[in-house]
Amino acid sequence: MNVQDGINAAFSVLVSVFIVIVLVCLGWYLVWKLFLSRFKLVRELLGIAQSNEHTPVHSSSTGLVGKEYSAHAGGGAVNSALAAEGKTRQPSDHCDPSLKMNIRCAKPEDLMNMQHCNLLCLPENYQMKYYFYHGLTWPQLSYVAEDEKGNIVGYVLAKMEEPEPGEESTHGHITSLAVKRSYRRLGLAQKLMNQASKAMVECFNAHYVSLHVRKSNRAALNLYTNSLKFKILEIEPKYYADGEDAYSMRRDLSELAGGDPERPALEDGTDAGRDATIINNHRDAGHAGHDGHCC
Repeated sequence: MNVQDGINAAFSVLVSVFIVIVLVCLGWYLVWKLFLSRFKLVRELLGIAQSNEHTPVHSSSTGLVGKEYSAHAGGGAVNSALAAEGKTRQPSDHCDPSLKMNIRCAKPEDLMNMQHCNLLCLPENYQMKYYFYHGLTWPQLSYVAEDEKGNIVGYVLAKMEEPEPGEESTHGHITSLAVKRSYRRLGLAQKLMNQASKAMVECFNAHYVSLHVRKSNRAALNLYTNSLKFKILEIEPKYYADGEDAYSMRRDLSELAGGDPERPALEDGTDAGRDATIINNHRDAGHAGHDGHCC
């Protein structure tokens, strides 16, 4: 092999490597443009600023769906992952109080971003198929909160439960509630909960809604008991995977139903869920998994 042959061979190798690199880069570019760029989660992980691609939502007869409101108008008590340590954050730390927030019904394409929000905020995490189970079975009940750019900053994941033996009343259950840290203390959690509760009444004639919350989560308890009028039914020992006890709580939805006279009564003759404390031995036996609440 002479020098000229060596130069030709080296040149061929360099050209081949260059062509391979170009093809790989082109392939990744096409994959990004046609598939990956559609997921907000991927863009958030890569730190890419999102374009203002917010899709207008349909208006509804229920409260806040598809309507914008000022972030500072919410107020109220809000749950926080830091609540157990007695820490608080002000919305001005990261979120401009003048931002317009939007609450709407969750869509299938939102589920991945809801899971991402859950992973950021809560120790109780779920596989994606669990989100699809909720979203496809009860698409009316789960809601998301989004900012002006359409970024999902909070969600509520909810479902309907089968009536327990001997119980005629239908009821819903809050599986998970979360709001990203920089958007807490804006009233988003309360609005998400109220919207899901209204949907339970309007779509399924629910009489009450239940949930579980950690005993140590004082901010969540304040939100549920003072702002949302939940009542504690009982303490479920070692409900969470780390061994912490949970409060089993219930909220009567008769107010949202407008006092419907056709709603069945409990065995003692009272309206279903009117006073949750009368059912001292209630257990949410039909609920699989551990609820997560961080808002």
